[in-house]
Amino acid sequence: ADCVDTEECDGLDNDGDGDVDESYSDTDGDGTADCIDAEDCDGLDNDGDGDIDEDFGDSDGDGTADCMDSEDCDGLDNDGDGDVDEDFTDTDGDGTADCVDTEECDGLDNDGDGDVDEGITDDADGDGYTTCDGDCDDSEPSAFPGETESEDGVDNDCDDLVDEDFVVSGDLVITEVHVQPAAVAETLGEYFEVVNTTASNRYLDGWSISTVSGYAHTIEKTVLVPAGEAVVLSRRKSSTLNGGFTGDYEYGTDLLLGNAGDGLRLSMGTLLMDEVDFSSGAWPWSSGVAMELDPEATDPTSNDDSSLWCAATEEITSGGDLGTPAIVNAYCGHIDHDGDGWTGDDGDCDDDNPLAYPGSTENEPGVDNDCDGSVENTPPVAVAEVTNTDTVYTCDTIFLDGTSSSDPDGDPILGYDWSLESTPAGSILVTDDIEDPGDPSPMLVPDEEGTFTLGLIVSDGTDDSSMATVDVEVISRGYNSAPTADAGHDQSYGDSATCTSTAYGYACNDCSTVVFVLDGTGSTDADGDDLIYAWTTPSAYATLSNDDTDVATLAVSGVPATYGTTTTETIDVDLEVRDCEGEIATDTVTITFECTGT
Repeated sequence: ADCVDTEECDGLDNDGDGDVDESYSDTDGDGTADCIDAEDCDGLDNDGDGDIDEDFGDSDGDGTADCMDSEDCDGLDNDGDGDVDEDFTDTDGDGTADCVDTEECDGLDNDGDGDVDEGITDDADGDGYTTCDGDCDDSEPSAFPGETESEDGVDNDCDDLVDEDFVVSGDLVITEVHVQPAAVAETLGEYFEVVNTTASNRYLDGWSISTVSGYAHTIEKTVLVPAGEAVVLSRRKSSTLNGGFTGDYEYGTDLLLGNAGDGLRLSMGTLLMDEVDFSSGAWPWSSGVAMELDPEATDPTSNDDSSLWCAATEEITSGGDLGTPAIVNAYCGHIDHDGDGWTGDDGDCDDDNPLAYPGSTENEPGVDNDCDGSVENTPPVAVAEVTNTDTVYTCDTIFLDGTSSSDPDGDPILGYDWSLESTPAGSILVTDDIEDPGDPSPMLVPDEEGTFTLGLIVSDGTDDSSMATVDVEVISRGYNSAPTADAGHDQSYGDSATCTSTAYGYACNDCSTVVFVLDGTGSTDADGDDLIYAWTTPSAYATLSNDDTDVATLAVSGVPATYGTTTTETIDVDLEVRDCEGEIATDTVTITFECTGT
C-alpha cells in the first residue's frame, strides 16, 4: 500500500504522493531521474554518469558529439556527416577549404586570398631554386633538389626524408606496445613506443609504419626523436581520449593492431628500421596491459625475443590501463640483471647490485644488501687534524680540527670527543686541560717540549668511530717566569642563631649559609701566559664553586651556635695558579666566620 511503500527509481509513483522518483537525482532537469534516463544528444549529462553524449559519435575527437558539434575550418569532419570543412570556401576545388589550404605552384589561388602562386615563384632563400622548381623549404638555403644530405635535421635533398644518409637499421627500436586497451576503446588507446639508441637526433618524416596484419601508414609530419630518448606513436594523441598519456604522433585509423596477435614494422623507405612480430608465441600482453621491453635489451635483435618482454605494472593514469608510454621501462622482474641468482620477482631489491639479494651480508655503507627493508648503520670515520701551520712552541695554542670527519651513510656527525692520549715527560696536562673537548675544533696550550698525541672519536648518534690521532711536535720557547698568585683580601662575617631553652639547657640552630666571593684576578704572569686556577679548602663547613676560574665562590654553612657565646670558625682557602709551562705559585685567603647563639 502507498502508506507503507517507499519510492524506488522505476518511473512509478511508489508512495502515492503524486511525484515520481522524487528521491533520486535528475542531472539534466528533464523530470526523469538519472537512474532510468537515457542519454540524448543534447550537450547534457542525461543519465548522471559524469559523461555527456557518450553514446554518440565524435568524429573529430574534440569531446563534443557530432550531433552537437558544428563544422570548423580545421581539416576535420567535426559534425560527423562524412564531409570535411563543407561550410567553407574551396577556391581551387581541390577538396581542401581555403582556410587550411596552402599555396601550390599550379596557377591557382589555392588559399583563396585573391593571389595566385604568391610567394612560391620567388627564391626566398637564395639557393637558386623556387618552390615551383621543387624547393621543399624556401626559407632554408641548404634545402633544394640535388643538394647533398647533411646530418642537420633538414631535408637537404628534398626527397621527404631527413638525414637519411646517416641512418642505419636499429637506430630506433620498438620498446613498448599496447595491443588491447581496456580503459578506452582500442580505436583510441592503442600506441607503441620507439627509442632512439644513437647519440644523434633522428627524424621520422616520410617513414612508414606497417603491421603484420596488413595495415600501413606514412608519417607526413615532422617527428623528432631526440638522441637517447623515446617518442610515442598512437591512434590518438590527446590524453583526454587515449587513456591518459600525451602522444607524439597520431597515426589515426590507418593502423589497428589485432587482438589475436600482430606485429609492427618501422621503415625508412626500403630500410627496415625495426620489426617486432608478436603474432604468435608467449608475448606478455593482455587486455588493459601494455607489454614492455626490458631496458637492457634495447636493440633490434633482442626485442624479437618474447622472453625479454614483460607486462607493464604501472598505471598510465590513476585507475587506467597499465603502461609507461615515453617513460623509461622498469626492469622486467623475471630477469636476473646483476647475475646474483636472484630476480626482482624473487625478491632482489636492487637488481643492479650483485651484492644485494635476500639473505646477503650487510657489507656496503647505506645499502640494503640483505633486502630486509632496512640499511645497517655504518660507524662514522674520525679525522683528527691540527690547523697550525707554523712551529708550535710551549705556551702557544694548538688548534685542533675534526670537521673533516664523515659518515659513510651520510648521517650527520652528532658528537665529538677529544682526548689527550700521551704527553712528553714532565707535562702535567690531562684531557680536562683541552678547552671544550666536545667541540669539533677545540684548543690546547702545551706545557712541555716534545710530542703531544691527541685522539678524536666521533659519533653519528648510533655508533662511535674508531679513534683517530694526531701528533703535535712542540718546541720549548726557551724562557719562562714563574707566575704570582693573589687570592684577594681576607674576609669576615658575623651571624647569630636562635637558641631555645630545654630541660637540659639550650638547643641552638646553626648559623645561616653565607656565600663569599673569592677574587684571584690579581694573579699575574710576567710572560703574559694564561693561568690555570685551582681553589681548595680543608674546611668541612665550606663548599667551593667555580673552583677552576679566577673568581670562585665559597658557601659557608652548618657552623654551630652556642647559647650566649660566639663561635669563631677560621677557614683558609688556598689558590694555586699554574702557567703554561707548569710553574706554580700559591696564595691563601682567610675567611673568618663568627656565629653567636641568642
